Amino acid sequence: MITTSGVPKRVAVYGKTRDGIREKITALEVQDNQGIPTPDTNVKMADYLAYWLATVVKSTADRRRIRGTRVWNAST
Repeated sequence: MITTSGVPKRVAVYGKTRDGIREKITALEVQDNQGIPTPDTNVKMADYLAYWLATVVKSTADRRRIRGTRVWNAST
């Protein structure tokens, strides 16, 4: 699999049955064939919430709801 940084990476796939694993592998192969890169790092919760607030919530909620939502940052 090609990652977002352009480096090939081996991806581990887990499942309860062989058929479930095969479906996941097939989905990853289709994604790779379409040129969709695999993320090369895990996203921290604070980073994801900031992204989520900026894209999803901002486009679907009114300003009062956005103002009442706060992201807790563990690094501070």
